[in-house]
Parts: sequence; structure tokens; C-alpha cells
Amino acid sequence: MSTPIVKTESGPSKPTTTPNVFSTKAASAPSKIPPTSCFQTIVTVEVGAEKKAFLIHKDLLIFYSDYFRGAFDGSFSEAAKGKLFLVDERVNVFSIVNQFVYTRELSDKDNYELDWDVLIRAWIFGDKYLMPSLQNKVMTTLIEKHTRDNFLPTLQFKLIWNNTLPGSPLRKVMVDLVAYKCDLGPFLSMDGGQRWPHEALIELLTVVGAKRKEDIGKRALPESNMGKCHYHIHADGEKCDTKL
Repeated sequence: MSTPIVKTESGPSKPTTTPNVFSTKAASAPSKIPPTSCFQTIVTVEVGAEKKAFLIHKDLLIFYSDYFRGAFDGSFSEAAKGKLFLVDERVNVFSIVNQFVYTRELSDKDNYELDWDVLIRAWIFGDKYLMPSLQNKVMTTLIEKHTRDNFLPTLQFKLIWNNTLPGSPLRKVMVDLVAYKCDLGPFLSMDGGQRWPHEALIELLTVVGAKRKEDIGKRALPESNMGKCHYHIHADGEKCDTKL
């Protein structure tokens, strides 16, 4: 990921990333824990049209996000005022982000499990605002949720493809789970394939066409895709050690 141009009202409209490995100062591995020095200066982030105000430790945001590093440590007005406006973001999504930077866990303010839609929106938020640790936590949660519920969020496929670039780990995991773990005929005929963006269908057919002979007929991801980091985004040299 490259350092973004700070937009005070809505942030970057599209991610401009090379997925999986990139140069960053933001934490991207679970072993990276914020030092006590992160809990000093408070800043305000106003979210949504309703301008919901969140009071957050500045250096905690910077620890997890290169975007917020640029906003609060640069020469922009946000740094001087200690206030940032994210008018195009959803309050419920930023509430999850707020919880994550303090607890490194994913839950809403009432500690309920998150649904597919809000998890996917949280991953997209992490992509826009350069928060790899958030993206990786969401990714692991999405895969665990799929494994437990035997379900894929097809209603959110258009949301995913409209807000990510080719090669995005979020696209890749959805395509791989369909290609390797689903019966394609019934899966695509549920609604005549209307839930699938055109790009997604092309990416799916590309993966299906490239399947190795030994993977045909199995209902499992290939062994090469089973490392926890396969769908994660990390700084060069960082990784998680366990399998999915």
C-alpha cells in the first residue's frame, strides 16, 4: 500500500494497493502490541452525516493506520486541530474500528457477534484507511464464520467488487471458497447468477479453470491456501504462524 493523500471528509474513494505484502509503518501482525506511549493525546474523529464524535488516542490510531499517521502527524489542519471528519463512513463500522484499536477484538458496542455485512464493510474500511491488522483480524473472522456456518455472503458480493481492486485478498477468499468448497451449478443458479458482478464471474472461472487435478472433487481449500497469512496483508517480513 502506498501512503494515501489525506482527504478530510471521506478518505480515499478507492484502495490503491498491491495486496498481501507492502511497505508500512502500521502494525500488521497480532504480535505487534501498542506501547503505553500510544495512550496519551486524545483526538476527535467525527463520523457520518450525523457527525458522531469518537474520542480516541491519537497514537493508537497512528499505530494501526498509515492514513491516520498522515492525517495527525503531517502538516494538514487535522494535525493542528486534533480533529478528523469521515462524513462518508458508517457509524456502526467505525464503532467496530474503535473497539478493535483498544481491544484487538471484533464486536459491536454491546459485544454481539458481527454479521457478514458489517464485517465486510470493516475490511473495506481497513483497505481505505490502510489498517492491515484490522483487515487481517476481519479476514480470519470471515473464514472462521464460513467454516462454522457453511455459508457465503453472496448478497455482499457486489459491495465487495465495487469497493476493491483486482487481486484484493477479500475478492480472492470469496472466489476461492466458492471454487473449492461449493457445488458451482446450484450455487450459481440460485438467482441466475445475478448476485455476481461480471468481474467476479470472470475471476471465479479463472480459478476453476486453473484447479489442479488432485483438487477436483474435493470440498476444501488447497493446502497452499491454508496458511493463515494466505489472505492476510502484511508488511514485508511479518506473518502469522498458524493455519486456518
